[in-house]
Amino acid sequence: MLETQFPRFGNQSAICAPSCRNGLRAAGPTSTHPFSAKKSHSVCLQPAGDTYCLDMVPAPGGVQGQIVRISWEERTIEVLAWSFVEFLHLAIGKLRQELESQCQQLARSHSTIREVAMNPASLRKQLENLLRDSNGTRDSEEGPRLEGRSVDFVFIEVNCPDLASAAQSIQRAIDSLAADQEIFIDEILSTFVFAYYGIPRPVPDGPEKRKRCAQRLSGEFGTLIRIVHGTADAAVGAFGGTSRLHYGAISLQTAEHLKALIGCEYGQVLELT
Repeated sequence: MLETQFPRFGNQSAICAPSCRNGLRAAGPTSTHPFSAKKSHSVCLQPAGDTYCLDMVPAPGGVQGQIVRISWEERTIEVLAWSFVEFLHLAIGKLRQELESQCQQLARSHSTIREVAMNPASLRKQLENLLRDSNGTRDSEEGPRLEGRSVDFVFIEVNCPDLASAAQSIQRAIDSLAADQEIFIDEILSTFVFAYYGIPRPVPDGPEKRKRCAQRLSGEFGTLIRIVHGTADAAVGAFGGTSRLHYGAISLQTAEHLKALIGCEYGQVLELT
């Protein structure tokens, strides 16, 4: 419910290390509270192009656990709350307002509960409109804002001998990927992990970095993993539906890359050109 009503507070969770904090400027009077410039892991909620971070290593004068919003488009950082508890209070408060507003709209549209129960199609239409409104209409009216660029991808598939150990094996691989603070883990699909250099912003020497990443993973995991990597043309930004947005890359070559990955033996590293 919270995710449905509060798309701006994120619709997915991730662990990231936003090394691109440098060069971001403060936005507004609430940004006087310092945000760490250190390269440290933060828990993030990622809706579309903004990143909401739980800052665990604040700069001098900051508060550990402060919630900040990083806008990749505006290149700004804004403090939203001084703690995760305060952040939840704000979210719950807004949820309460949205629910009260929905109840008022239903009360105006339907004279009795019986009328609502007898007309499910009308109720469904109203709920669809509320979901659309809560997620904003800018994208549907103007279209998603995507940026075309070359990205360097590292696709892996983890060799899991059984379901009991699958989650732990996948976690090890993802933690190893996330150790590189310039890589963006775009998607986790069962035993497959799709990661990129060049999201959310271009990365200097991307081809060399993804080659080193592939070699490092191969040396660390051996036959417990198979890897394909290369460079692809992509559209980067937020895309998806009105009730589910995703921030990442769209590449028309992904199917070919995935097919090549499935064709590899475990322990093999294949560079696609």
